[in-house]
Amino acid sequence: MTESPKSKKRSFPGPIAILMVVIILAAVSTWLLPAGEYNKLSVSGKSFSMDSGSGSVKLPLTQKTLDSLHIRIALQKFVNGDIYKRKTKRAGLYQRAGGAY
Repeated sequence: MTESPKSKKRSFPGPIAILMVVIILAAVSTWLLPAGEYNKLSVSGKSFSMDSGSGSVKLPLTQKTLDSLHIRIALQKFVNGDIYKRKTKRAGLYQRAGGAY
């Protein structure tokens, strides 16, 4: 006798098949999800310069500015050059590339 299609047992896909599906989903998501970037904060003369994809903004060189941006780094570290040599990136300053939040 022949077996009916209902009696066939389906097996769980193997690890290679699962891995390939995950890789394909990751590749497709790079085209579907919007790209983004972090704003960059650096010392420029006697002020902070916050660079983003849409331009640059000058901010006063004060601890209050750092506190308002939720950056818990002492102002003196910026002034001394401890942090000046690299731009500081902050997760709260993340925005989509190409403009507005």
